[in-house]
Amino acid sequence: WNQATEFTKWLSKKTGKTYRLPSESEWEYAARAGNDSRYRYFGLALDKVCAVANVYDKRGRQQVETENESLPCDDKFAEAATVGSFKPNAFGIHDTIGNVAEWVEDCLPTGLQWRGAPIGSAPNLKGDCSQRGFRGGSWLENDRRFMRSPDRFKYVGARDADLGFRVVRVLP
Repeated sequence: WNQATEFTKWLSKKTGKTYRLPSESEWEYAARAGNDSRYRYFGLALDKVCAVANVYDKRGRQQVETENESLPCDDKFAEAATVGSFKPNAFGIHDTIGNVAEWVEDCLPTGLQWRGAPIGSAPNLKGDCSQRGFRGGSWLENDRRFMRSPDRFKYVGARDADLGFRVVRVLP
């Protein structure tokens, strides 16, 4: 998270435009692209997910065996894929279902989950900000909780092979 936010500062300075990490609600809105399914992979059958996303599948299990659940398909990548290797979602955004989980701006809330959190697209910056949110599945992890529940946080210095980020440009 620290490196990702430093990159947004560098990019903002380099381009003269303002960039930042998305909030959890912005990430969710962009990833769903109008899909209102409550299920992971936005309602896709598990054997069809590999046609549209880089996830932990049969090929991934052959290369990196973990205790994680693998999907019953083959997306042609054992690890992270080049961005844009799969079709974009309905909003034209690539890689929202898999490839790497992505850091978001939100802090780990304290007390009752999300009580008093901002309404709308603003990030929740109350709570333990030494832990920040991340969203989405990855080429290594298909756990249901990483797809949609609000309980996804890591220490800001975490570095994982299946963790990355996406930037948002602030419009004038």
